[in-house]
Amino acid sequence: MGRVKYKKDFPEILRHYAELRPDFSASPGECAAVFGVQAETVRNWMNQHPDFRQAIEDISFHLNLRVENALLKTACGYEYTEVKDSEGFVTRTTKLVPGNVAAQKFWLTNRSPDRWRDKVEQELTTAGGQPIKPLIIFGTPDDDTTETLDTSEIQPSD
Repeated sequence: MGRVKYKKDFPEILRHYAELRPDFSASPGECAAVFGVQAETVRNWMNQHPDFRQAIEDISFHLNLRVENALLKTACGYEYTEVKDSEGFVTRTTKLVPGNVAAQKFWLTNRSPDRWRDKVEQELTTAGGQPIKPLIIFGTPDDDTTETLDTSEIQPSD
C-alpha cells in the first residue's frame, strides 16, 4: 500500500460510504480498506483529527441504534405484508412474527439487570438463622502443611 496523506474530506467520505453500505461499522480495519491504508494509520488519524474521530463515532452510534431497534423489533414481534403474484393475481397477506424469547431475555437482562438477571444469590444459614461462613482449606488431606482460613476475618472490599 502506498502512503496516503490525510485529507479534510475524509470524514465526509466515510459518512457517504456508510450511507451506501448499511453494514459498514467504521472499525479501523474497515476504514483502512476504504482509504487503502493500514488500520494503524486510521487510529493515528483518529487521534490527530477530531472531525475524523467524530465521523467514526457517529457512524458507530447510528449502526448501534439500528441494531438496538432490530433487537427490540425481534423481541416484541412484528407484522409484515407478504405479496404474492401468481398467474396475474396479486394476494396480500398480513403475517405476524411472534416475539422472540431469547431476544426478550437478552434485552431485559442488559437493560434492567437489577430486575432481570441470571445470577441467583443464596445465603446459607444455620437452623438458628445465622449465616454460615465458609472455610477455605489450602492443601490436600494427606498434606502435612494444610492450612485453614477463617473467612469471617476477611473484610469485603468496596
